[in-house]
Amino acid sequence: MDILYTYKENGGMELRYSLRSIARYGRNVGRVFVIGDVPSFVSDRVTCISHPAPYAVKERNIMDAIVHAAHFADMTDEFLRSSDDHFYVRHVDFDDYPVWRKKVQEWKEAYDDPSENGLLPVKGGSGYHRQLVHTRAFLASEGLTFHYFDIHRNTHLSRSVIRECVKRGLVARALRSRTPVLTDSLFGNYRYTMEPFGFTDTLDYKLRSDACEVPDGADCFSTYDFKEGSPVHGLLESLFPDKCIYEK
Repeated sequence: MDILYTYKENGGMELRYSLRSIARYGRNVGRVFVIGDVPSFVSDRVTCISHPAPYAVKERNIMDAIVHAAHFADMTDEFLRSSDDHFYVRHVDFDDYPVWRKKVQEWKEAYDDPSENGLLPVKGGSGYHRQLVHTRAFLASEGLTFHYFDIHRNTHLSRSVIRECVKRGLVARALRSRTPVLTDSLFGNYRYTMEPFGFTDTLDYKLRSDACEVPDGADCFSTYDFKEGSPVHGLLESLFPDKCIYEK
């Protein structure tokens, strides 16, 4: 299955390690695409699509880039969306890759009022929590379900579903909304509302810069605040020390 990275230039260290992780542990990896800024170190095994970041908010730029790729990139209809800080540490078959939903227990402090379609976060909290609150409200206003598909590992997306969301004006309304709408949850819930599918609840393993061990039970993890020379940088270098086919 094809993999699409959304990328903003930041030195490229995390993207290097992410590419090395899928080269080492990924099976049935299709073509690899990078949209956004063009990293200088990737080989011709990676298709790069230069795309501007027209918005001041990261989440809106991610949605805009994915929509562009869905219309113009020569990807498979079903593809996996990745960020540069997703690192695999166990073998994974990308042609048989689960649809992940974030496990409720991990965020129980942030939620109240369980409902049929998900859990409603309390007011306040971080900017990301506010985006989550708004995303739930936005999806409800559009008559869509709410499942939490924004998780720090590859997520299933469909080009035809994204184009349908554009045609129906859903993307334009999301991009105009006062608070950003979470991209993977928007496209995932539209698809689920149209034709329900199976998914697997999972924990979200995300490490801070001072972490020096892979979390117990993790097959994939991400980072909060990667810093070059930090303990988590050392961990990634120890896990993925060698260049891969996706690097020059």
